[in-house]
Amino acid sequence: MPQKLEVGEDSLEIVDSFHYLHDVISCGGRVELAVGDRTSCALSKWRKLASLLVNRSIALEERAKVYCECVRPALMYATPWKLGH
Repeated sequence: MPQKLEVGEDSLEIVDSFHYLHDVISCGGRVELAVGDRTSCALSKWRKLASLLVNRSIALEERAKVYCECVRPALMYATPWKLGH
C-alpha cells in the first residue's frame, strides 16, 4: 500500500516522481528523469522533421528557423509544440 501524507483533512499519496509544467519533479532532487524526458521529446520532434531539416534543397537559414522553432524548444522545455504555433 502506498504511503500517504495527511494535510488537514486531505490525504496525499507519496510518489517517486510526477510531471508538472512540462517537467519531471522527483524526490531527492534527481534530474535524470527530467533530462531523459526532454531528450525523448526533442528526439521525437527531430524524427518528425528530419526529412525537412536535412534537405539541402531548402536554404540553411530556413532549416535553422524550423529547428529553432520546433526542435530546440522541445529540448529546452520538453514542450511538444507543433509547426505553425
